[in-house]
Amino acid sequence: MTHGNADYQDLFIERFREAAGGLEYEYRGGWYPADVRTEVLNCRGHEELTIEVVITRHGRIVAGDPRTGIGLAFSHPGTNGPTKWMDSVLDILRARDADELEQAVKEWTEPVNNYMYCDTKGNFGYRLRGRIPLRDVANTWAPVDGASGDYEWEREIPWEEMPHIRNPEVGYAVTCNQKVTTDEYPYHINHFFNNEWRARRITDRIKAVPKGEMNVESMGAIHADRKSIPAGWVAERVASLDLEDAREREAQSLLAGWDGEMGRDDVQPTIVAEVMSKVSWEVATHLFGPMVDEVLAGSGRGGPSHWGELSSHVWEGLKADDDELLPPGRTWDQVLSDALSGAVDELTERLGPDMSAWVWGKVHHTKPMHPLSAVFPETDGMLDPPEIRMGGGIDTPQAGSFSQGNKFVITGLSVNRYIHDPSDWKKSKWVSPLGASGHPGSPHFADQAPIWGEVDYVPQLWDWDEIKARAETTQELTPG
Repeated sequence: MTHGNADYQDLFIERFREAAGGLEYEYRGGWYPADVRTEVLNCRGHEELTIEVVITRHGRIVAGDPRTGIGLAFSHPGTNGPTKWMDSVLDILRARDADELEQAVKEWTEPVNNYMYCDTKGNFGYRLRGRIPLRDVANTWAPVDGASGDYEWEREIPWEEMPHIRNPEVGYAVTCNQKVTTDEYPYHINHFFNNEWRARRITDRIKAVPKGEMNVESMGAIHADRKSIPAGWVAERVASLDLEDAREREAQSLLAGWDGEMGRDDVQPTIVAEVMSKVSWEVATHLFGPMVDEVLAGSGRGGPSHWGELSSHVWEGLKADDDELLPPGRTWDQVLSDALSGAVDELTERLGPDMSAWVWGKVHHTKPMHPLSAVFPETDGMLDPPEIRMGGGIDTPQAGSFSQGNKFVITGLSVNRYIHDPSDWKKSKWVSPLGASGHPGSPHFADQAPIWGEVDYVPQLWDWDEIKARAETTQELTPG
């Protein structure tokens, strides 16, 4: 199950007025009573807080102040009405074959996810599942006028018309948060998706395995694939530049013939990543002006997510020698020459003059932080799991994405890696980025982190007798 990158939430601009019967909102020329409730929030160590909750036909007000006339209503399939979401979770856990799994995800609501599945009968497939409303395209870009009635949700994409495939002839299905439909698909899912480069690498690796010979080990090798398609394009173009500076030519020579492998102990990924960072800042500054910091250095799924989509067009433009997204009068050779110069200067200042020391793992590593470490500073970081040096990058199957606000420190990664063998479940393997325990005092709090960093695995245990025999401890939960 992975994130489907669907757009299924809207904001409606609501107009309110005070009336004898209470607070009202405007809709299609009339005024209707708003649903006004008071709710009490209790937090230990603080006085209780009473808040007013206002609800219209479009959902709860999440911004603005209805008492002064304007508010933003949040419309969402999971909060606008009842949902059998938890029933779907239970049915998924109980599904015994592909048919039952497909029925189980039918009631899935949110988030909209990519589901990959297989069973012991030889069936496998893919489904995009969740509830996506059909509405005016204006809803999908910005808050819309709730009073006009012009932007109502008509219905949801029908279950049978959501993207799916069952037992395709090619023998595989791949999902990496990329767009899963063609432009001919009749319904709107989103404007923004992850690029297709990870999916392309995985597909190429699958095709390279002789038919019928895919196994746990070859799938593990695909998980460990660290080749970045756009990084290879950048290196190839940098290698063709006519440079005068000796330090820049030294960096250029390291990139000559490099194939885009983002190896943890290699220096080429560090150079290319810094060059790409410099290019990103120049292009984003040209396109977004004073908003560039919010776009590139921000966090969450706002600006950085949109830039992730746009940046794929930037690198495709480089490959095609298309300067449409560049500042006026600038060529790709000029942009890359300046980016390489800036990259050499910055890496020299950060990592020293010896380029052989600019290894990717020095700057590309995890930095996990326990949610409570900031609340309890007296623990002196003891709650935080250890950092792990990693290969890979933003566009590689071995995921290791990062933001431009804290360059190269990993913020996006594989939450878990699983390899399932339906011919014999006991051959299956898995690994988590930390460990099987959430307790910082447990030896299993972060003992899988080094294994995960090496893209290695621990066995999945399926036989209950073996599970009992190998158990180190048993926890008994007794109701109070």
